[in-house]
Amino acid sequence: LSLSQSFISRALTRCQKEGVVKISVVQPSNIFLNLEKGIEERYGIKQAIVVDTEDDATDHTIKRAIGSAAAHYLETRLRPKDFIGVSSWSSTIRAMVDEVHAQNLKASGVIQLLGGVGPNGNVQATILTQTLAQHLNCEAWL
Repeated sequence: LSLSQSFISRALTRCQKEGVVKISVVQPSNIFLNLEKGIEERYGIKQAIVVDTEDDATDHTIKRAIGSAAAHYLETRLRPKDFIGVSSWSSTIRAMVDEVHAQNLKASGVIQLLGGVGPNGNVQATILTQTLAQHLNCEAWL
């Protein structure tokens, strides 16, 4: 339509004043602010994140949901001077590593704190550390 942002803004403001348009912000159904706040207060932690899954979700689906939320948390807080420590091997941590979107993220490094032996190679701390470092365009310390 080739309409400018300022024209759209003025038109919406006018329509809102005339009662033609009502603007409201709807909280998505999968956000649990009250539950997260309750967990934070009860356990004295800085931030809790609750994820939503179906009642009949598989372990894989649950781990992917947790991994996605953890990756988003990391992506929104990571600063170039930060180091990340990987201290365990698990399929949930692997799900987080798989969900990290490199974009313009950068860290100082990813450090393997513990582990390296396990039954499944793709969830070993060594592999997780190297893969996360690749996603974040930084060095891995093993």
